[in-house]
Amino acid sequence: MLYGLTSILNGEEGHPLNKIKELFFGSKQDKLTDKAFTQSIAVSVISILVCVVALCSVTWAWFSEGVTSSSNTIKTGNCTVTVSVMNEETEIDPNTDTTGIYTFEAGKSYQIKISSTGSVESSYCKLVIDENEYYTEQISTMEPNNTISFTLAFDAPTEVEIITRWGTYHIPNDARDFYSGKSYTNLVENAG
Repeated sequence: MLYGLTSILNGEEGHPLNKIKELFFGSKQDKLTDKAFTQSIAVSVISILVCVVALCSVTWAWFSEGVTSSSNTIKTGNCTVTVSVMNEETEIDPNTDTTGIYTFEAGKSYQIKISSTGSVESSYCKLVIDENEYYTEQISTMEPNNTISFTLAFDAPTEVEIITRWGTYHIPNDARDFYSGKSYTNLVENAG
């Protein structure tokens, strides 16, 4: 190795490294000094080594990175919402082929009671009547009185879908609430 380096520095003819020197820097007529050639080779080798070290460092950092979190506990909640629909003294069951859809007869009043229990804070129900959405007020599962009730009556046979939900909701601007203790005929609140 030392012999090859001294032969390049001395400019001996026929040495294989001299051919590389001529390839990159031209022939002897270009007057490239051996010192300049050695410096350029040294800079190139150092640059390659720096690039290899940087590549290895980035690869190591990429594969050794990790995310840690301090004691975040995810707990699931439970909520049981019970819906009861009464016509006078008779409890009405939902239609047998679908869950949560009740058929209300014309001219009759139906009292709807909704209660909620569980570990979540609150629940509510969405009622779909003639493709319009209505919402009950929030039902707190943490309060002793966790039941709301209201009365619905219609002049024509009507299907009402009652969909139970847990959590807090945001009422759309065009939606209406059903409030506990109120009576609604054809979706208009009755006085009293």
